[in-house]
Amino acid sequence: MPAAQGSRLPEQGRDDKPGSAAIGSTVAGAAARPNGSSQATGSTSGCSDRAAAVTGSAETAVTGGPPAGVCRRVPRGVVEDVEPRSMTPTNPIRRGLRKFKTLVLLSQPIRERSPDEVRTIDGLYAQYRQPLGPGRPPREPVALTDEERAVVDRFHDLYYRKGGAYCWFLGNEAMKSPLDMWVYQEIICETQPDFIVETGTLHGASALYMASICQMIGRGRVVTIDKRRREECPSHPLIDYVQGYSTEPVTVRKVRDYCAGGKVMVILDSSHKKDHVLEELRQYHAMVSKGCYLIVEDTNINGHPTYPEYGPGPMEALDEFLKETDDFEIDAGRERFMLTMNPRGYLLRK
Repeated sequence: MPAAQGSRLPEQGRDDKPGSAAIGSTVAGAAARPNGSSQATGSTSGCSDRAAAVTGSAETAVTGGPPAGVCRRVPRGVVEDVEPRSMTPTNPIRRGLRKFKTLVLLSQPIRERSPDEVRTIDGLYAQYRQPLGPGRPPREPVALTDEERAVVDRFHDLYYRKGGAYCWFLGNEAMKSPLDMWVYQEIICETQPDFIVETGTLHGASALYMASICQMIGRGRVVTIDKRRREECPSHPLIDYVQGYSTEPVTVRKVRDYCAGGKVMVILDSSHKKDHVLEELRQYHAMVSKGCYLIVEDTNINGHPTYPEYGPGPMEALDEFLKETDDFEIDAGRERFMLTMNPRGYLLRK
């Protein structure tokens, strides 16, 4: 999603404090995954017997969610957002509360799926699965002259500054270019991951979009992470909401364990500060399966080619990360629409 500019793009809901303790790491709002050996899904990853609700307390309260068979577990006595809004991130009381919550919200085994949940998810796959066509998009990078590149960059900067990087999916706002969202659909259809891990939920529109694609191809689910769960975030049986800071060890461990054994794709779209993005790259790159993608969003800021006043951000973090590993290659073919918020940000695991 675009970096904050003025009051239009607040940084709320992003993991803007690398290394700080987690507010809470609760996977909620979705049913369990379908059986990986199910004929409807075609998945043989063995990752499907995990549930979509994780709690950090032995005593939990269950509240029903909108879709049938979906439940949400909330630790008793733990308020998800108890800090007064007026407190600054550096307030020692707030830091103390986060540390306390980290101690309270400890990992527990993920519960078994109920028969109702199995029927709900398998029914979604079976009812809405669409046959995939034989075609594949071209993968060759678009060759541009210097003059053509200058035109693209000028339009990119105009598009970004005039608020073009916003779109709505089923009434939910997504801070992304629709061209990039289309590329995501192509990647999901081609690679068919079992899990799509997204850092930076915000309004949940991109999670809903990708979950809808998973529903139509009959495979996969979305695990989306944010420090705060917003009221407007949509519910979908194929979305697992994880509350916590994306770089906090307890959050990373829960997500890694949750996706263990599956085919994993990762999208980084929380705070865009260089140090934070670099830490996310180091924490999450090992989760990405061979032949799948690690996508670093908003590498266009800090003058690449827009918003030069932002300062070091995702592109600078990406450059440093690629010096540390040769496990990934930049797939420039994913930029064939020429306008992308993620230049050089589509990384394919070798």
